[in-house]
Amino acid sequence: MWRRAAPWPTSGLLFLLTLGGWAAMLAGPGGGVQVANHSGAVLRGAVVCAQSCVVLPPLWPTQTWHGPLDEGTRRVVLKVSGQSAAADAEAGLHFVVGRGGRVVAE
Repeated sequence: MWRRAAPWPTSGLLFLLTLGGWAAMLAGPGGGVQVANHSGAVLRGAVVCAQSCVVLPPLWPTQTWHGPLDEGTRRVVLKVSGQSAAADAEAGLHFVVGRGGRVVAE
């Protein structure tokens, strides 16, 4: 009679590929800018400035905006409701807007 091969090699490979895909997705885009809204309110009028400025679309609570950095960008500034935070653009940036519109660069 025919013996059926064990499904472990195929399912194990699929598991590792899925795990790797999730890890890459959660790591986020390398060298980009992220703005996370943890303020508890809809964030409107936020501006990200590097070599040029970009007005962000409204961000809902817990929503994160991702954007690329231009080649040669050295410093990035996030401006929200009169507050701002700046950071060096070496390995990608993560800004968090907290309660009361407080802006922090991580």
